Amino acid sequence: MPSIDLTQFNKTLLKQRFIPMVNQMEIEAKRANLGFTLFQIVTTLGSIIVPALIAIEDQSILFNSTEVDLARQSYSLYWATWIISIAVTVSNAFNQLLGLERKYIVRNVHVSQIKKEGWQFLQKSGDIYGKFVTDKGNQFIHIFWRRVEKLRHEQVVTDLSFDKFEDLKEDCENEYQAIALITSENDEKIENKIISDEKMSPI
Repeated sequence: MPSIDLTQFNKTLLKQRFIPMVNQMEIEAKRANLGFTLFQIVTTLGSIIVPALIAIEDQSILFNSTEVDLARQSYSLYWATWIISIAVTVSNAFNQLLGLERKYIVRNVHVSQIKKEGWQFLQKSGDIYGKFVTDKGNQFIHIFWRRVEKLRHEQVVTDLSFDKFEDLKEDCENEYQAIALITSENDEKIENKIISDEKMSPI
């Protein structure tokens, strides 16, 4: 694995910014996993149990039961069915309201992407960092930070975006694209200057 040389300042940035960012994104992903899984289990099991209880509502589960036993059973099944139906409705409503299904997918994807970004930077691999195998990490760490912050920004915008906030999301994305374009142009100028200086420097 190619070594990556970083200044103490850049190492401190990685420890105090990148690692806590990854940990926070993992915590957020686990919360979404827990909430989505819990509500989905309640909704699925409740949807199975309610029809089964309704099917035996008029059938006695005890052999040679009396009319009183049948009335008690019917009363108990009625309230059990009602409670489970409420639980299913509430679980499904919270799942839709909080957008847990979307967050469950998007957050896990972003966690995977940001970990992949970190490993590719450290290993100088992939389509982006593979071009800097012979360079020091300090020379292209700005590319790493720009891509990492973009991933984090996309997750935050996705988490806070609902249908009625699509215009706000679009404005944020346009602003970020404009900033990224300016930064990209500046980076290209810096890289061209480095290449030019290397060609002009005596061997």
